[in-house]
Amino acid sequence: MDILFSKLTLFTIAIMMVTAFIIYSVTAIRRTGSVAYFKAVGQLCKGIAKALGAFATALIGLLASSTKTSDANEASENAAHSGVLNYRTGKFDDGTDAAGWYEKD
Repeated sequence: MDILFSKLTLFTIAIMMVTAFIIYSVTAIRRTGSVAYFKAVGQLCKGIAKALGAFATALIGLLASSTKTSDANEASENAAHSGVLNYRTGKFDDGTDAAGWYEKD
């Protein structure tokens, strides 16, 4: 019952908002003319689109900055650059790994 009441309340509020917008639009068009009104509406929509674009760009940047890259490249970047590449571990070592495999298959 509460869900039905809340849906009806939201629907009523939406209808009231649309009605208020239509009444405002009619009075604004009568006062300033349709060309000026639609120009102002277009500028408002353009401003909203820019704001949403900036928000989306910032959100994508935030999400991209929090990603973690794989550790596969990190092992070869941080490894000592001497020794033989152990293909089992993916790291350079001096060849003392008993279970190591030092050649590509």
